[in-house]
Amino acid sequence: MKLNLFKVFVFFSPLGVMAQSYIGLNTDNFNGVHGVLSNPANVVDSRTKIDFNLASASAYLSNDYASVNLSNVLGGEDIDFDDDDNLDPSANNAAALNFDILGPSLMFNINAKNAIALTTRARAFTNLNRVPGDLVEFFESSDFDQEVFEVNDVNLRSTAHIWGELGLTYGRVLLDNNKHFLKAGVTAKFLQGVGYASATANNLEARFEPNAINGRVDGTVRYSFSENFDSDGNNEPFSSDDEIEFEVASTGFGFDFGVVYEYRPDDKNVGLKNKNKYLLKAGFSITDIGSLTYDDAPERVFDFTGIGNFNRENFEDLDFDSVDFDNIETEGSISKKIKLPAAMHLNLDWKAWGKLYLNLNTDFSLVEEDEADANRIENSVTATPRLETQFFSLYSPIGIREFSGFNWGAGFRFGPLYVGSGSIISNVISDKSKSIDVYAGLKIPIYYSKGKENKK
Repeated sequence: MKLNLFKVFVFFSPLGVMAQSYIGLNTDNFNGVHGVLSNPANVVDSRTKIDFNLASASAYLSNDYASVNLSNVLGGEDIDFDDDDNLDPSANNAAALNFDILGPSLMFNINAKNAIALTTRARAFTNLNRVPGDLVEFFESSDFDQEVFEVNDVNLRSTAHIWGELGLTYGRVLLDNNKHFLKAGVTAKFLQGVGYASATANNLEARFEPNAINGRVDGTVRYSFSENFDSDGNNEPFSSDDEIEFEVASTGFGFDFGVVYEYRPDDKNVGLKNKNKYLLKAGFSITDIGSLTYDDAPERVFDFTGIGNFNRENFEDLDFDSVDFDNIETEGSISKKIKLPAAMHLNLDWKAWGKLYLNLNTDFSLVEEDEADANRIENSVTATPRLETQFFSLYSPIGIREFSGFNWGAGFRFGPLYVGSGSIISNVISDKSKSIDVYAGLKIPIYYSKGKENKK
């Protein structure tokens, strides 16, 4: 059986064509149903009486290998990845790609102490972890006839996953004695898996001497994918003959939970549902607890241990069509469990002055980078100053991301419309952007009035 090994590590990329979503908007007290995505406790005692999201989409890409000058690209210039100035290879490069679509969703307060939300959501995650970027650089720039080619201890992890969610959120006020306020919430999610693709390399090593015909290769490579991504049954997903079936291939359940505490030293706005009452607000939540299992998933395993007859030219040209893998390949079907990108979120919001607020948010992955068959968010810390009113909010998130480093963005909410990015400003002012994200959407918010009915 023939195999292009380069495809082992990149065949899943069509799935990425979702990490953090709606950066900036998620800090707004008037964001309605979007607040429950990062912390279910936000559903209750919201500044929005009823919120109906029509449709919104968020896209996020971050990596530590390649950078671009976005201003030049928007000006019509081509992206030049042959320029070493645009590359930062290491032994363990990483990337995260995330699409998040929030469909028709409804949030409403039942009374002063109880609220619920119904959400529909489609998500797609692609992660690349422990990618030997220096190896990629070697293939692109080195002369095999002059230099020793050697790579050791490659333990690549990559997972792409598409799934949908039907969520039910319930939140309740636990404590309200004017000065101290505490609320909690939980989201139960019915998961519908559309498909996945996963590839790993374990202890992969290779060495070729200059001018040598053959070299040494050791280690194990395996990849698997949901059955619906290989409709022609040739064990090559996304090949030209495949008619990809985007249908429900797995079902399961997931959960989010969170709490929010508010310190309210001033009783000026007590009883006013359309007004914030806190000086300081702190939130804690854990999201995306759960997994999806795909039965009868095709898997291919290549055990290179002891193989020493690989031709140097195969590696130089990344062409393995002439290699016979019959003696080292194992094929079969397995039951594969794909973990959701579980994460912990800590949030601190300070009412600085009048309608001006300062928010500090941290997102930490609860999935290790070396864990196979799992997605993970990018760890990040973000500070967001914002101007917030009932009908209009303006915010500018400034953050540090695990892969791409410094990012600076901007966004706004104007009635039913919201648009933003956590990186647009840094993309414009920097000639080496390693991250880009953007979101937009429409909703129908119904705010509390300023009359007597606003009282508890």
